[in-house]
Amino acid sequence: MSAKPPPETAEAPTAEPTSLRALRAELDRIDDAIQDLLIERSYLVSRVGSEGRKAHTPYRPGREAAILRRLLARHSGPLAPLAIVRIWRELVAAGSAVQGGHRLAVYDPDPSCRYVQLAREHFGALAPLRIGESAAGVLEEVVTGAAGVGVLPAPEETERGAWWTALLHERWRTGAHGDSRLYVVAQLPFWSPRPEGAPLVSALAVSRAQPDPSGRDRSLI
Repeated sequence: MSAKPPPETAEAPTAEPTSLRALRAELDRIDDAIQDLLIERSYLVSRVGSEGRKAHTPYRPGREAAILRRLLARHSGPLAPLAIVRIWRELVAAGSAVQGGHRLAVYDPDPSCRYVQLAREHFGALAPLRIGESAAGVLEEVVTGAAGVGVLPAPEETERGAWWTALLHERWRTGAHGDSRLYVVAQLPFWSPRPEGAPLVSALAVSRAQPDPSGRDRSLI
């Protein structure tokens, strides 16, 4: 009768170096501090939103661009500048939600939905968004207030009879709903050069809010 082999013994887990535990504890402390600052920031954003509604300026794309350029100018360390852009674009989107948010209307004639991807990249992954069936439909949603921002394909030099020429029409210059003139207020994407896998299209954002200066603006004529 043969003896049973001794049971296999699992190797004892290697003890985590004290230095690594200390580094992770420091990361936890920093994460807590970041969250505390985000909570504090959300209260300030709420107050800004209240004042902004009084001034009828809930959407400030120029200020958003100026904030990002200022942060990029002071940035240092191994964290990629693109990460700063992505983090703060989501922070801006979260701040917009705190203030009540604005719904996006996107005209996306691309089969791969690259304009929707571009809108999500700029306005936040969780921003309320509806895909319009036509450029005119998106403009209609913005002028009536059903959407706060419309995102549409950028101009092409050879294109005729395109949506942006319709902005010259009386319907979109003065609006049929009081003070509802439409303005082109931002160009997407904000970041260039584009990382691998990012949608390689360009779009314009249209809003009833007048353009506010960013310090590096170009006009669409």
